[in-house]
Amino acid sequence: MAKNKKKKSGAQQPKFTAKDIIQNQENEYRKGLTEFLQRIDLLEPFNRLPPITINTLIKVRISSVRIEPIGKDKLNKEDSEYVKSYLSHILQMEHKTRYPNGAALTNKEFAIYLMTLHLHISSYLEKSNDEEARKAFSEMISYIEEQRDSVFGTLQYHINFSSSWMSNPIDGYVEYESVDFDVKDDDKRTVYDSWCSPVIFRYKTIAPRKQHVVIDGKKREVFEMAYASFEGELRWCAIPPKLLKKEGEAPVRLFIQKHALNRMNERLDYILNEMQYFFSAKSVVETTKVKHIGDDRYLIPVVFYGRKLGYLVANYVDSILVVTTFLFITQEGTPEGMLLNKLTGFKKLDKKYLCIDKLSTFINSDIASKPELVKLLEDANLGHLVDLYEEIKCVCLDQEENLHDPSFIMEYIQKKQEEEQLSLTEQQEQKEAEEEMLTPIPNLVEELPMLLPLASKQAQVTGQQLV
Repeated sequence: MAKNKKKKSGAQQPKFTAKDIIQNQENEYRKGLTEFLQRIDLLEPFNRLPPITINTLIKVRISSVRIEPIGKDKLNKEDSEYVKSYLSHILQMEHKTRYPNGAALTNKEFAIYLMTLHLHISSYLEKSNDEEARKAFSEMISYIEEQRDSVFGTLQYHINFSSSWMSNPIDGYVEYESVDFDVKDDDKRTVYDSWCSPVIFRYKTIAPRKQHVVIDGKKREVFEMAYASFEGELRWCAIPPKLLKKEGEAPVRLFIQKHALNRMNERLDYILNEMQYFFSAKSVVETTKVKHIGDDRYLIPVVFYGRKLGYLVANYVDSILVVTTFLFITQEGTPEGMLLNKLTGFKKLDKKYLCIDKLSTFINSDIASKPELVKLLEDANLGHLVDLYEEIKCVCLDQEENLHDPSFIMEYIQKKQEEEQLSLTEQQEQKEAEEEMLTPIPNLVEELPMLLPLASKQAQVTGQQLV
């Protein structure tokens, strides 16, 4: 007797046709639309629409919001996943203006449901005699037309923000160029085909621009600086030649080496890395003043929301500017850093020891509670560092709950000043002693006539030691 064969655990699943998939998508959309209409009190008038209008609306609808490249160059996998995740987050955010009945709407509901309704209902109302439906849907259309620019402006702003987040001179830049509805009629054959259309944000990628220069006898790889603005425009960094005291009209292009980006990360350590570069590049484009610090060497201020946090140190070489490092505003070589040295007697190692050569110390210390320290910083043109976090926290890591007591800074300053004062006293005493030794003593010879001859005589005796 033959044994019964066991059924395979991986039994073949029924295959879904394209028609089945499209029908499932339409059913899912219909369910979501029904729940949405109920929330904004439009389900009843919607259900009184002719079936052909409802079925057409379901089939010819806005289906999603997507990002797509212009041309063949695409975002890498990591950046692509980041943008998709970020866009999904923005679509789930509530729109700031509620629907007239008080219901809260997300950006996605506005784009997917309300915009689809607007496309179909407007033409229907022109022919309809249903006054109740006309009134209800007219209110909806007015709301859509009032809020459409705000919703899509918010989406565009955040898409541009994601571009600024991803763009940098080492990996390249991303620029969003257009937004439109992707309607493709050429591949529709039957009523069973999907006629839905996504909202498309189109972008292009720009590869890094790099070259090699020689600075201080060393060959260096440098990358041209630009940033993707929140307005959606890629702006290349350049300095007017008159600010550099150079001849000509063409702006001087700005490049940066990796070392400068590393120093920026270390010294602006509480600001998100992507925002460090964005605001530094933005500062270059907006600068109106450059400090000349040597032969073809310059300081370019870096500003975050009106607060100066440091300088890009740039060399003029081969008709371009090359950023070689970044200095935090308190460091050696900056105008504020030199003024702080003058007021405190600090040297480079003192600042490093106190950790006042980087941003995190000022973010996580309760400096405002120490009037003496506040006054010192104000005198050094650094007063804006006291309450800095409140001004730039939107681009910072979260501040620590318990701020550090900065008393040790003033104690260190006082101790250093005492030591320097003692050192000055010792130097003065030594100077006075040296002057006393060099003072002529003519009267001494007359009073002690035997002293000098005796010393002279003893000095002439070979091997004799003076006691």
